[in-house]
Amino acid sequence: MSYDLTISVIGKVTTSNLESFQAEVAELIASENKILVTDSDFFNAMEMVKSCKKAECAISVAKAKAIVDSGDIAKLFSEIDGISGELRGLRLNLTKQIKEEKSRIKDGLIADMMTSALAMVEKSGLPPGAVNVNKAVFSAAVKGLKNLKSMNEALASALACIEEEIFIAGCNAQKVREVVSSCNNVSLFPDIDALVLQPVEVVEYICRARVDALSAQLVKEPMNEDAIEEPMTTCGTTEVTTPPQVDQADSTYVISVLSYCTRNEVVELVKAISVVAGRYPGVTKISVDKAPPSAHT
Repeated sequence: MSYDLTISVIGKVTTSNLESFQAEVAELIASENKILVTDSDFFNAMEMVKSCKKAECAISVAKAKAIVDSGDIAKLFSEIDGISGELRGLRLNLTKQIKEEKSRIKDGLIADMMTSALAMVEKSGLPPGAVNVNKAVFSAAVKGLKNLKSMNEALASALACIEEEIFIAGCNAQKVREVVSSCNNVSLFPDIDALVLQPVEVVEYICRARVDALSAQLVKEPMNEDAIEEPMTTCGTTEVTTPPQVDQADSTYVISVLSYCTRNEVVELVKAISVVAGRYPGVTKISVDKAPPSAHT
């Protein structure tokens, strides 16, 4: 389109290419692509918006010149105003469509990335909260971007960062579970899903604290202080004279001990439990079975 409208008037219209200009505008309007999908579609639509703007300016200039050259030529100005109105309507409609379609496509791309990220987290087996998958992360990645190519690249980069976070969180969770497993007492860690979200160093400290607390609790159990110092069944740091019983069904290690063990022997019992835990890594529970007093001879 030439964007050049010429009008010369001296009391009447003497020179005008209004008809050819009007035909070009009609052709421009007819070429409008109402479906915007690709970057090329959006580029062409933006170019058409620019064309409409230029044509409107050309009409304004020509109209102003005609007004100077003549008094009132109602028909001419009416036609000019009609053409200008059509161009303005096309420009505004296209501008609105471009904005709406870009927003719709952008929202769709973000939704797809959210679905992919959540699927990654679910596949990893990590507990909720291990990795922050938030729509705002993807929205920020495409903020200010104008074309589909740059949006897709930015979203792919954001998804790759989340994938890396999942991998790091998974490695940390595995190490935490190994630390907890080394304590040989899973009953001390009912909050394992929360612990896997913590750094390994923190979990190691928690494990030591809970094991020490359990040992202290066993030592504080009331015992008969007047019991003989050397009962038939004693607990040393390396062995238990009563043969150990290992229940394969529930992986329970049973230690039989006389009910009248002294407090010092209870301390030794705690040490023996540690030895058992080291010898039988498959044992998940240690039970102390107090034998009746008649067992002593």
